[in-house]
Amino acid sequence: MGINMKCAQYLDSSSVILNLRGRTHGEVIAELVDTICQGNNGDRARILESIYTVEDIKNTAVGRGAAIPHGSTDAIPRLRLAFGRSERGVNWGSPDGNLVKMVWLIVNPKHQAEEYLNVLSQVTKISCRRNCREAIMLAKDPSEIIKIVKECKNRERARE
Repeated sequence: MGINMKCAQYLDSSSVILNLRGRTHGEVIAELVDTICQGNNGDRARILESIYTVEDIKNTAVGRGAAIPHGSTDAIPRLRLAFGRSERGVNWGSPDGNLVKMVWLIVNPKHQAEEYLNVLSQVTKISCRRNCREAIMLAKDPSEIIKIVKECKNRERARE
């Protein structure tokens, strides 16, 4: 898959959680990793380790109610993207002080850095656009979130 792959193509309904149960960023990360490990899609412990390694270096909350925990590991066969939404919010130590309500989790094999950076850039742009954030928070089901992600990315591409 090329670097122009839309991030929505990495999301599927099984990797979208509408109501995160986790109350801490560690619990949320574990919950999202569980969605991408379904069907034996990687070694859970090694995936968690890769994400926590990044979290230990730099907080992955980006502000505006979003966090993008991510990691690279050989424990997964292909890039995976998961999304979770929290109505109550999670204290993630966000730079703007806001609780995190949208969490994008990205895990990729170490040899796919370019593709990984492209997806990271795309979800960051989506998280920064108010209309996209609001639509995602109002979505009623995972397929609606995937549709919104596609539409937000298409609007971004039209502006480039």
